[in-house]
Amino acid sequence: MKKQKNTPKMTNAIRTLHRRRTGWFAVLVAGILTIQLAYNLHAGEPKVLGYATQITAQELLTSTNEYRTGNGQPGLQLNQQLAKAAQAKAEDMAHKNYWDHVSPDGVSPWQFIEQFQYHYQLAGENLAYGFTDSAETVAAWMNSESHKANVLGNYADVGFGVVHVSHYQGGDNSIVVALYAQPKASAPATIGTPLLHTDKTSHQVHGATIVASGGAPWATYASLALLGAAAVGFAFTHLELFRLGWYRSKRFLALHPVFDASVIVIVALTLVYTAGGFIR
Repeated sequence: MKKQKNTPKMTNAIRTLHRRRTGWFAVLVAGILTIQLAYNLHAGEPKVLGYATQITAQELLTSTNEYRTGNGQPGLQLNQQLAKAAQAKAEDMAHKNYWDHVSPDGVSPWQFIEQFQYHYQLAGENLAYGFTDSAETVAAWMNSESHKANVLGNYADVGFGVVHVSHYQGGDNSIVVALYAQPKASAPATIGTPLLHTDKTSHQVHGATIVASGGAPWATYASLALLGAAAVGFAFTHLELFRLGWYRSKRFLALHPVFDASVIVIVALTLVYTAGGFIR
C-alpha cells in the first residue's frame, strides 16, 4: 500500500479539524465554569461543587413534601422546637466530630427533642453529610428504605439542622439533621414511648444513584449535558481526522482520542461523584 502524500488541501483540512478540537475544549471549560458560577450566584455565596452548599431548611422541607405528596402523604410542617433541636444536634456532631445518632457521651436524638420542650408520641431522625444540595440530600434518604420510612412516615412536624464545617469526617462537609415527630396530645413523652426510627448503620450513597434518581443539583445535569455535546463533537472531529490523516501520523492521531476520552471520563466522574454523600 502506498503512503498517502500530504497535499496543501489535506494539511489545511487537518489543521482546521485540530482547531475544532481545541474549540471544543474551550467550550467545555468555559461552559462548566459558567454553569458553576451561575450555581454559586444562585446559592448566594462562593463555593465549589462538593463543599458546603445550597442546603437550607426551607429547601429540605420543600423537597421532603414533594416526595410525601407524590406518595399520597400529607406535607410536614416546619416546627421551630424541632428545628432548634435538630440544629443543636448538628452543632454537637460538628463540635465533637462524631457520626452517629447517639453522641459519644450518650445523648440520644430524643433528648435533644425533649430539651426544647417538644412533646411527641412518635419520632425519628435522619442524618446526612457530604451532599451539596437539599434535593440530593432528600433523594439520598429516599434511596434507602429505612430512611425513606422517616421521610414518608406518620409524622406531622419536622425540623432541620444544617452545619457547614471544615475537617468533618476527613473533609469539608455539610452536616444535615432531620428530626420528624408526631406530637403528643397532652402529657410529655416518657421513657418507653415508641420511637421510629434511626438507622444504626452508615450508608454511602453514590453520586450515580442520586443523578439517576433526579435528585442532583441542576448544575450537575447542565454540566453533564454540555459534556455529552462535547463528546459528540470530539467523536465526529476524530473520525474526520482519521479519514484525512491516518497515513500522515498514525501515532499522533491515535493519541488524541485517548487523551480527549480520558478528559471526558474524568470530568464526568467528578461531576457524578460530587452528588454523593453519607446517610445514617
